[in-house]
Amino acid sequence: MEHNNLLPYAIIGEISGIYFFFNGFNILRKKRLMQNVPTSTVRAIPIGEVEIKGKAKARFLLKTPVSKVECVFFRYIEEELRKVGKNYKWVKILDVNSDYPFYLVDDTGAVRIEPAGAELNLIKRYVKKDGNIRKTEYYIVEDEKLYVLGKARKLPSQYMIENEVNEKRFSEIMGNPEEKKDDFVLPHLKDVAIGKEKNSAFIISTMEEDNLIQHLKVQSILMVYGGAFLIIGCLWIIVRYVNLAVLK
Repeated sequence: MEHNNLLPYAIIGEISGIYFFFNGFNILRKKRLMQNVPTSTVRAIPIGEVEIKGKAKARFLLKTPVSKVECVFFRYIEEELRKVGKNYKWVKILDVNSDYPFYLVDDTGAVRIEPAGAELNLIKRYVKKDGNIRKTEYYIVEDEKLYVLGKARKLPSQYMIENEVNEKRFSEIMGNPEEKKDDFVLPHLKDVAIGKEKNSAFIISTMEEDNLIQHLKVQSILMVYGGAFLIIGCLWIIVRYVNLAVLK
């Protein structure tokens, strides 16, 4: 293949390589953060960066969109098989999270988790193909073990008032008059939640911490070295093309 035919691929590869390279370092920083932030019990969580482990507990049980499994949180992805160029590929047409708050419970108490904006490491639990449509569900069931890394913060009183109104409406919509009690939440944690803060890591995982750290380590190595290989290789092709163009 001539160099001018390779040029568009080299440019795409160069851009991809830069993305992989720097994203690999972002993943590496996330791994180091997980290793450096000490694991806290719920009772003793500080305001700020926190790492906790426990079991999921719902205020209201949700149901997954397709399989109708009761859960505390779900992610639902819908894809369509489309022809892209000469090949057929699964193209994402819908990606939604329930994002309804739930609790994480350990032997010392419970704390509210607000999952909106979290980086999710969940098990793929359900896949259904319907013609050229593929439906996939990830979800967290009650009492499932969780690892959470995020920012603990005090919720403003107005937020709590609005939240109570929204929860009442949610209960009515779900047709679930048996509201779950939150008596298990310690008084000093009633207005505390762990969630997403700007420019901070927020991870919710069903994977054990050690396994998650190992996964991130492998991912970061592949992205950093793979990105560097793409950058150097594609840059060589681009420079070669420029030199040939100058010689002409």
